[in-house]
Amino acid sequence: LYTVETRQFRWEVKRRFSEFLWLREILFKMFPACVIPPLSDKKIMGQFVSEFIQARQDALERFINAVVRNPLLRNSRYLITFLAEEATGTFKRMQKEYLKESRPSFVGEMSTLTGETKCSISKDSLENINKHDLYFSEAHGLFGRSDSIVRSLTEELNKCSTMMEGMKTNFNQLNLLHKAYFPDSNVSPLFNAARRMFGDFSLFFQKMSENLRDHMQGFLKYIRREIVSCQTLIKKHRHIAKEYPPKHAALEKKKEKLWESKEIEKWKLSLADGNRSRDELLSSKEATMKMILPEETLKLERYREMNGYFTTMTAFELSSLTENNADYYLKNFLFYSESQMELMRKGIQIMEVFDHELRSSDNYSYIDVSQAPLHKSTTIKKRGSLRSSGGGGGPSI
Repeated sequence: LYTVETRQFRWEVKRRFSEFLWLREILFKMFPACVIPPLSDKKIMGQFVSEFIQARQDALERFINAVVRNPLLRNSRYLITFLAEEATGTFKRMQKEYLKESRPSFVGEMSTLTGETKCSISKDSLENINKHDLYFSEAHGLFGRSDSIVRSLTEELNKCSTMMEGMKTNFNQLNLLHKAYFPDSNVSPLFNAARRMFGDFSLFFQKMSENLRDHMQGFLKYIRREIVSCQTLIKKHRHIAKEYPPKHAALEKKKEKLWESKEIEKWKLSLADGNRSRDELLSSKEATMKMILPEETLKLERYREMNGYFTTMTAFELSSLTENNADYYLKNFLFYSESQMELMRKGIQIMEVFDHELRSSDNYSYIDVSQAPLHKSTTIKKRGSLRSSGGGGGPSI
């Protein structure tokens, strides 16, 4: 169970993960022209691991805050019920009632803040949708490649952590062997310092890997899911926009044939129009064409309105989402950068501690390598000849 607290209204309820899924499902169903934030998959194994619980809690909080930021969704009775209804039995009953509701089939059934719906198909809205469609297509590929890079880096950091742990073990064994064979030697502090350093670096690389996984892999996965949600909305809009012209053309052609046949009984006129005289109906083609097949005409008109509504809402939703998320993306990258810098500072401290322990050791001394005499052991001559400078028969090529 997760505690969901809305401080502004002093609401506090307990909700299961399945109930978050229900909220997203009902919002997706009843608000088809809104971008509904994504949720993580329902995990069965390992759901009680502390790291997983914290990651899911963060994801659920991000989901709820994204829903609340949408002015249309935050005023829906579905969200208010989810956030405010404390009685478990009442909430369960309302869940079932809401799921029985039908998806809005025309604009008049759509929920809006003002009670009115905008159904315009403006050039600016269409350009906005096309621009975002191109952006999301490119962004999905970019974030996909970024995710692959982050996964590779995480694996490499884990390998470094394992290698450092191995070095720690080797120095510990080396220290034990040295004590056994050279009991009078006083180099154990050096071996212990190296052992501690490699142990600290093992944890250092492990923390860097975890930081990368928690703050970047999850973040990139969320963005890709969110992009898919946006692309789904664009596909809905494209489907409606693509379906309307042929439907309209087919109905106009059908009406034209009925007009030319002059068989008024087949026009399926409404009760009011059916009472008109034959001469009146045949006197004006333009006016009568609007009366022929009224039910099919109304259905197509609703489809046209739906097209306009989806065009307006899709453009608005995509612009709002892009604008609102820009700050969220920036904050996530800054937080990750700051956490990585803090880890780097700890890495420097590990080296400083090791350097201090070496300098404090009785066996520590500096050797100026630049002043050490060099002894040539080999010389290289032309034609690939290699020979030892020492006496006797050396290697030759």
